[in-house]
Amino acid sequence: MMLSRRGSVFIVSLAVVAGLVAVLATVASTQRSVIRAQINRGERVRARIAAEAAVQRAMAELSLQEQNAPTLQTDAWYDLGRAGADRFLVGSESFRMELIDASSRINLNTATQEQLQSLPLTTEQISALLDYRESNREARIDGAKDEYYSNLSEPYNAKLRRFDTVDEVLQVKGFTPDVLFNPQTEFVNSATITQGRAEDRLPLYEMLTVDSYSAQTTATGQAKLNINGGNLTASTLAERIGVSTQVAQAILGTQTNRNRYARIGDVLARAPSNAHAAILDNVTVNAANPVEGKININTATEEILLTIPGLTPDVVQGILQRQPNGGFTQLSDILSVLGLSDLNVLQQVADVFATSSQSFLVRAIGSVGNASVPIEALIVIENNQPRVKQIRDYPLDNPIERWKWEEEASTEVPLLEAAR
Repeated sequence: MMLSRRGSVFIVSLAVVAGLVAVLATVASTQRSVIRAQINRGERVRARIAAEAAVQRAMAELSLQEQNAPTLQTDAWYDLGRAGADRFLVGSESFRMELIDASSRINLNTATQEQLQSLPLTTEQISALLDYRESNREARIDGAKDEYYSNLSEPYNAKLRRFDTVDEVLQVKGFTPDVLFNPQTEFVNSATITQGRAEDRLPLYEMLTVDSYSAQTTATGQAKLNINGGNLTASTLAERIGVSTQVAQAILGTQTNRNRYARIGDVLARAPSNAHAAILDNVTVNAANPVEGKININTATEEILLTIPGLTPDVVQGILQRQPNGGFTQLSDILSVLGLSDLNVLQQVADVFATSSQSFLVRAIGSVGNASVPIEALIVIENNQPRVKQIRDYPLDNPIERWKWEEEASTEVPLLEAAR
């Protein structure tokens, strides 16, 4: 009897111990999960800091870039990070990065209807985009203003001003994530690259920007002459572009009937061909400096160049061949490209191109432990100093694939040794 009672007590004790062990195991497992979650959060914070260190590395490089100097592929900034091929080590953290000239892209805030027609967009999408950013209240026939947006299930108004981010275009009628982020196979203009696999084509997101600025200065850093400025005299213009005072006066018009120019192309049409180079390098049609929306001929890709009205594939190839070989240090250098000295072509492209940039896009992935954080930042150069204008998390998954980086970096670049 005694043995039976002792056995029962032993069994009960074992059950209690097993229960306590189970409780302790559950508590330990929960604690491990909490600790792991805390570690993950900490690693993610450190990974973002590492990504932001890439922005600071870009700032340091761009601080050496003169504001009025041409922005070239032979500059040091161009190969910084080698499109993610370098992994920069900062203690136990690291980052990969790429620096892109924002002026190598099409500015969503300034692109003309004609240029937008060279993108893989429908007429309705183009009209809606223009309606969304323009301040007037009347919609195009196939566009959209408040009347359309206010009747949506989640209503809002057309912005009627500039876009702040590229993905803000998703608010525009006809634009979906698929249209913006994935390569399009339909509605592709005949001038746009259509060869090869669809996945090798650039999505719109990779072709657009909302901030791109270029200096309106001469090769010596002087402000260009504003031909629409009321104080410009024929003698000053004649001296700067190397023509007679009479020819300069004919370009300007009379004091009582002053010629007004919307484009440099129109100025070229009134000037003799031997003055075209000097006009390109010394004259502008407005006083803005920097000017927004011009495309840097030194860094624009083939896909972007093919969207510019007037440029044939042969002319584009001529530009691409020169880019890594000294580039275009002043705008008149475009006259040396076969086909660009033709007045009809020159008139179309003279107002599109610049040779410098004051805005740059940083792409970076910061990593620590199991955490990786991709970001994008916009840096603008003002008064010869770089400034971060915008920084945010990259909005999509698979950034390495989308940026066309190699899956792994090929070189490690120590910046700071890990603490021991």
